[in-house]
Amino acid sequence: INTPMPDSAYILLKGKGIDELTKEKDVYGTYIELRGKINFEQLRGKEEYEIEIICPEKPKLLEKSKYVKPVVINFPRKYALLYSGGYNSSNAHIRYWNDLKFMYLTLRNKYGYSDANIVVVYKNGTGEDTDITVDYAASPTGLNDAINYLRDRMKLKDELFIFITNHGGGYHQGLSTNKGGRTDGVSGDEIDTYKYDEAIYYYNQSPNDIWDDDFSNWINSLNFSKLTAVFEPCFSGGFLHDLKGCNRVLISAASEFEYSWALPPSYTYDEFSYYFTCALNKADDTGASLSTNPDTNGDGSISVLEAFLYAKSKDTASETPYLEDNGDGVGTNSPTATGVDGKVANTRKL
Repeated sequence: INTPMPDSAYILLKGKGIDELTKEKDVYGTYIELRGKINFEQLRGKEEYEIEIICPEKPKLLEKSKYVKPVVINFPRKYALLYSGGYNSSNAHIRYWNDLKFMYLTLRNKYGYSDANIVVVYKNGTGEDTDITVDYAASPTGLNDAINYLRDRMKLKDELFIFITNHGGGYHQGLSTNKGGRTDGVSGDEIDTYKYDEAIYYYNQSPNDIWDDDFSNWINSLNFSKLTAVFEPCFSGGFLHDLKGCNRVLISAASEFEYSWALPPSYTYDEFSYYFTCALNKADDTGASLSTNPDTNGDGSISVLEAFLYAKSKDTASETPYLEDNGDGVGTNSPTATGVDGKVANTRKL
């Protein structure tokens, strides 16, 4: 037809099967039945998509009498929130930027997340380079705007991935002292002996704390069917209990009562999150192959459980990573595909 059609009027068909189909005569306007892979990416800032179907095999031609009225399918979309405050200018270490950037590029290049659906909240709202775009500053206003951006777009079938790297506050069991936590703000919310809330931080704000109770309330206000969250900060294991729920995989680099650590000798990444991202990326930050294959079941993809176990195996710091996915808020350092924790993570793919 020699007139432009609006994008909403068609889906582009590509692939070997379509090439074969177009060689035939009198196929235009014919109903077809096909199998293929759907690729779709949301246009930034819009509720519109670029959609195409790749057909490896030639579609089947149908008679009009066999035509079935199509059903509208709401595809689950993948969103991500990547956050780092860095506390203040002297504590906003370069490793936090590198952590975010490595994770962002992995989500984009390996898992098909669109730029419009990855929300980056960092420091004063400006990145350390131009490799990725920072969307909001790590301030109360910036984080609120980021949550509202997600709330306005996400639907019940969508999936959310959260990655937090930053300083963290809480009660240090080994030192027997409070290191930035607060007495349980929600009565009965903390189930441990010490009963301190944990915190992550804004950048250069007063007060600077983002308490686990508040952060969980913000995330729980969003629509999603699946949640996967990775927390790198000190004492981040405390966030697992607050954010617990059905169909959620929650991971922390350290327990509720200990510090987490940077990766020596250069300290340009955090240790656990670096190896976790390497596993998802199937390569290190330079693109070099990993010394061991995180794909332990050999299915060609990396589950969240496989990424956790790979990072744990490489992590030599004085920290205890935890994973929780059965909804009770109590994580374990030794999840398995058939254990109390690990079943959901074993099938969870980003």
